[in-house]
Amino acid sequence: MKEAPISRNRPITEEKPEIPFVEHLLGFYNYTIIATLAGLLFSLLGIAFSVFWKIPEVSAYLLLLAGGVHLVDGKIAKTRSLSAEEAAFGRTLDLVSDLSAFVLLPLAIGFACGMETAWFWPFMLIYALAAIVRLSYLYVTDAERKIGASHHRQVYLGIPLGSIALVLPAVFLLKTVWPLFFPWLLGLVMLVMAVGFLLRIRLHRFGIKGMMVYIALGIVEIVLLAIL
Repeated sequence: MKEAPISRNRPITEEKPEIPFVEHLLGFYNYTIIATLAGLLFSLLGIAFSVFWKIPEVSAYLLLLAGGVHLVDGKIAKTRSLSAEEAAFGRTLDLVSDLSAFVLLPLAIGFACGMETAWFWPFMLIYALAAIVRLSYLYVTDAERKIGASHHRQVYLGIPLGSIALVLPAVFLLKTVWPLFFPWLLGLVMLVMAVGFLLRIRLHRFGIKGMMVYIALGIVEIVLLAIL
């Protein structure tokens, strides 16, 4: 006899976590959130290394790692059928992780590299506002798209927020070459990225080849950061 389908709007009290020892904790715990939590952990550590210990070089490594995790967390989530509450929880957790990794962490790196004076506040504020607007817009439109259609987004509107994970470490390689001018260079990069985040330009979504390119570039940047 065929079993009746389980409603995606079932009460939260019926949720059974895959990990027994967290059954009395708030949240929805399964393997699909592990990558998102890892990215959030990398970003928080990166912020700490810049703000408290003034070691932005380590923060640049952690930003690269957070960007790499960001590429795979969505694909991992698609491997499991999620309830409405689990899917909403995952999207919200992903939003918080992106905010920490691609907004707060770049600002912390800039602060540790000499952008703490008022001259650089306009660059940092414009970057933060543009990134938050983009995050909010995509959060709302993605939720509506998943309700109304089953297909996945095929193109990006504007430069993806996660691209800062490759751009900023690459610019960081110039820190030893232009130490005095470097904070201004970071500010200029943040301004350009802020404009790119909000422009309605269409870019094809990264596939497997795009992920391989990111990994290759990330490895090159990690080696160069270690050497320089």
